[in-house]
Amino acid sequence: MRKVYVCSPMRSFDSVQREDNVRKAKEYCSMVEALYDVACAVAPHAIFARILNDNVPAERELALDIGIRLLKICEAMFVCGTYVSEGMAGEIQKAAELGIPIYVQELSILSKVKEIAWKGGDGYVVKTIFEMVYEEARK
Repeated sequence: MRKVYVCSPMRSFDSVQREDNVRKAKEYCSMVEALYDVACAVAPHAIFARILNDNVPAERELALDIGIRLLKICEAMFVCGTYVSEGMAGEIQKAAELGIPIYVQELSILSKVKEIAWKGGDGYVVKTIFEMVYEEARK
């Protein structure tokens, strides 16, 4: 895959947690690129957190809009983290609407991601990252 969208939690009203979420997003991008033969993994909130304030509604909406625009040019979505935030839910649903394959890192959130993707329409594919790797190895 050339480009993938990394979907992970961002929103926090605590600056320490916010910085931790940005750090984790960057780590997820590095992990996805290193382990899954991905040319470019992008997590918009890891980029925009420095210039847009997630606690200002207009700036949050702008960041979410830019994120969806980036999602549209990606070949897949990798969902990382141990829970699904409100913003992630919107991104997952949009990926499903667009027919973009969704791969989930944490098994504990797989059913939640499938539930959200189902709302996006019939064209969705949700699998674990392990299933993706297995299928690629069998080719």
